Amino acid sequence: MKVKIEPELLEQAKSGDPEAFNQLFELCSQHIFRYILSRTGDPQVAEDLTGNVFLKVYEAINNNKPWNWTFTSWLYTIAHNQVVDYHRRRNKIAFYPIDQHESLPSSQPDPYYPAQDSLDAASLRAAIARLPDTQAQVVSLRFLEGYGVREVANMLDKTELSIRALQFRAMRELRSSMRKELG
Repeated sequence: MKVKIEPELLEQAKSGDPEAFNQLFELCSQHIFRYILSRTGDPQVAEDLTGNVFLKVYEAINNNKPWNWTFTSWLYTIAHNQVVDYHRRRNKIAFYPIDQHESLPSSQPDPYYPAQDSLDAASLRAAIARLPDTQAQVVSLRFLEGYGVREVANMLDKTELSIRALQFRAMRELRSSMRKELG
């Protein structure tokens, strides 16, 4: 999440200020929604789980158990746990869409290009869905949410070296899958 959250706002929210909590929700909810959507592929589920994330944040603050590390890491950890619980309940394979759109933006007027972009995006979504969960999570946080290696390492409680290794293996697998898929 590349949103700048002022420390004063976090402290106000931590102390139970409802207006500060509302401001945090406004600043962060779209990022959490996109992250969850990338892990579930269903906008309705993503909306519900995003609500659950902020409900858990609110409950933790009210029970005097707010974050002990960075707020963003804590928020994404809660979001990740919601996604894991959802998939356990549903007993389904996760689907990881690249973005909300069926096609990637194209400046070409020829209809071939948007159609090809759409096929490429669908192939990439399918390839990400076949990745192991941790690799897919690293790809989502690094490339969809724009976090750096250090930030992802903190969020996932792993070393930077392990994040780089997971990213390398994921990219190698995606490259291989895309070559097979696209011919």
